[in-house]
Amino acid sequence: AEAEAEAEAEAKAEAKAKAEADASNLGTVAMDVDTFASTSTSALSVVDASVTPSPSCALREVSLLGGKSALELLSEERSRLPISTGCKRLDELLGGGVAVGHLSEFYGLPGIGKTQIGMQLAVNAVAKDLNDGLIGECLYIDTEGSLVGDRLLEIARHTLPRASSAESAEQLLDRIYVYRVHSYLEQLAAMNLLPRFLREHPNTRLVVVDSVSFHFRHGFADSSTRHRCLQTIAGALRSIATAFTVAVVLTNQVTTKFDRSSGRSLLVPALGERWAHISSTRVLVAWEGDHRCAHLRKSSFRQPGSAPFHISSQGLRDVISTS
Repeated sequence: AEAEAEAEAEAKAEAKAKAEADASNLGTVAMDVDTFASTSTSALSVVDASVTPSPSCALREVSLLGGKSALELLSEERSRLPISTGCKRLDELLGGGVAVGHLSEFYGLPGIGKTQIGMQLAVNAVAKDLNDGLIGECLYIDTEGSLVGDRLLEIARHTLPRASSAESAEQLLDRIYVYRVHSYLEQLAAMNLLPRFLREHPNTRLVVVDSVSFHFRHGFADSSTRHRCLQTIAGALRSIATAFTVAVVLTNQVTTKFDRSSGRSLLVPALGERWAHISSTRVLVAWEGDHRCAHLRKSSFRQPGSAPFHISSQGLRDVISTS
């Protein structure tokens, strides 16, 4: 009994020490901006080599915008060209594509195609002929190491014929900047340095975080530290979406939640109820029979609905009816 008590005391002491270390790290993370500039890389280089930066940074606040009239906001919203998903029905569900100036979240089980959606959007965001002649750029923050350069190149090559473009697939990948993060501290560092990156790359149309939840599922002895980190990330993403007029796309994992009314366990997005209010748009990606289907669960400007789609070697495509 005495040995068990000692073991329990040691476990509590270790948990307390870890919580204190997390809090200390959160307040003392430091990195200069030049280090970030040297560790973010174009997706073209990922075809041949993985990106393995190990940055950290001091957290800074993102500046707020000045006030605008509702009429000005409406005019701006209507003038923004959404980013196509590559699927007609999915674009229609989202109101033309992924909205610029807002956060959109795609969540679902592992292997359902969330990263494929992120890569297709990244390619479409930089393809000149898909954006009224605009030469766009994209920042792809990869938290899981799931972005594969060869796959991105394959999607780009099959996207170009649809765009009737004189550009090469390599030119598209050269405008997609990949930043690999290995911990929640590095993820916070990336959020902190987003404003600097976007000022240096004013043609950026899309920021992808794949996935936003990976480093926050486990390993936090203190839930308050985790909550503070997530609030920092949410605030940074919301601010840059508005201040720099970029689309922000997040992928999210799922977890189970017991529903007392039905007595069953349900699949819900990870990160909890507080995170549910962060994104303007939330899309569940799930299997429906033999094809994938996107279910619009939340939107600030669209009605709920569903759209089937297909993922092939060419990327995201519409489901072709055989009837």
